[in-house]
Amino acid sequence: MDTKSYFKLGCKLFGVYCLFMGVPALGLAISTFFSPDDIPTDILQAYFFTTMITRIIPFLFIGGGLYLLGGGESIYKFAYPEQEENRSDFKEKFTLALKILGVYLVISYLPSLLENISEFITKASAPPMYQMMMSGQQFNITTSISNMIGFALGLYLLRSGKWFINYGLKRS
Repeated sequence: MDTKSYFKLGCKLFGVYCLFMGVPALGLAISTFFSPDDIPTDILQAYFFTTMITRIIPFLFIGGGLYLLGGGESIYKFAYPEQEENRSDFKEKFTLALKILGVYLVISYLPSLLENISEFITKASAPPMYQMMMSGQQFNITTSISNMIGFALGLYLLRSGKWFINYGLKRS
């Protein structure tokens, strides 16, 4: 098999993984449609973005899973913008493995990153009297930074990952 076939095979496997991740996310999203009637309107407005992101994540997982299961042609074009010539077999396999790792990192960190963004918006838009109650439960800067770095690293590996490729080949 050539690199494109291996990459598409990896994407199909991650498509199945996304579909499995979408099932529990869908259960959580369904629960957001049922809330007690005694919650003040200003609190419901503050949690609007969090609720919307919770409802969007299953569609991202399921839609992304179906797309990846179908082949993910545009992701291949993003990962391999120009096909390089004269590559060694080991370099080609190592590059492929890094790009598949990039797909995994993007899939893993995107939902958490979206949740961090919604938590930040919720905390920023909550009425002042509720912000003290939310201080320990909401936005965590350390988690947000690690999610941003993981997502960015996934995009970098998917797009090129040249530093890791060069360093890994230099050491082997």
